[in-house]
Amino acid sequence: MPLFQCDNCGCLENTALTDCTISYMKIFIKNIEEVEKYKKELGLKKDEEFGNYCSACCPLGDKKWHGEFSRIFLPKGEFETAPNGNLRHKKTLDEDVERYALKIEE
Repeated sequence: MPLFQCDNCGCLENTALTDCTISYMKIFIKNIEEVEKYKKELGLKKDEEFGNYCSACCPLGDKKWHGEFSRIFLPKGEFETAPNGNLRHKKTLDEDVERYALKIEE
């Protein structure tokens, strides 16, 4: 399954472990009141699009890290999904994301 960087906290996540990817949010959240509620929870403005969110940031779930793998926080906005489904650094194209990991106390 493809990996991505959470747009809220910056951690590495797998699309199979969260319901909060852009495509899921666009397809399944049609109720305007729900959309506004979730945007408020995420700190988004009304005209801002949803991003991709990990299981801990996802307003649709129980807001807990799934624990399927260790949570790795990365500098926000610096990573993208590579064509092979791995996460890579946007500038260097390096897929060894652990070398960029931030030390964050949970």
